[in-house]
Amino acid sequence: MRRLISAAIAVFTVTAGAMACQRGELPEHDESTRSEAGAIIDEGELGVFALAVGDCLGKLPTGDGVMLGAVQGVRCDQPHDGQVYGAYDVTMAEYPGDDVMFEVALDGCLERVPATIHDEWTASDVYVPFMLQPNSQSWKYDDREVICVVVRTDGRPITGDLLGSDA
Repeated sequence: MRRLISAAIAVFTVTAGAMACQRGELPEHDESTRSEAGAIIDEGELGVFALAVGDCLGKLPTGDGVMLGAVQGVRCDQPHDGQVYGAYDVTMAEYPGDDVMFEVALDGCLERVPATIHDEWTASDVYVPFMLQPNSQSWKYDDREVICVVVRTDGRPITGDLLGSDA
């Protein structure tokens, strides 16, 4: 199944900073190879609706107006741009608008910062959430999921599994 979703990435310099991306038109595909526990053991393209908590992601897009339909899933022991650390469904009855959706996604992702990186996250401005969130178009197709990804702000890759769940 494919879902139509417009996209835009915006960098916000709120206290912690954050990046948000709305999903593009996507199949729910996973071309990676996974262990029995679900960890990526051989890289491959992932549709954003196939992302799972713990997935490490290769190069993530930057800039405004980017359509994000898929990302490269990589082993967490390889350098990567981000790692999925949370996912949840928004429970509002109606789409609240882009600004409110960003705030809801940011608040929800900040609430889900894992203990394994909480101290480093709060002690510096190196890590911020990169959120994949519904928009008004995807809402019409019952998209309610927010995906929380940790990324670095200094341009350096992440090395290792930030969640401590190495395969």
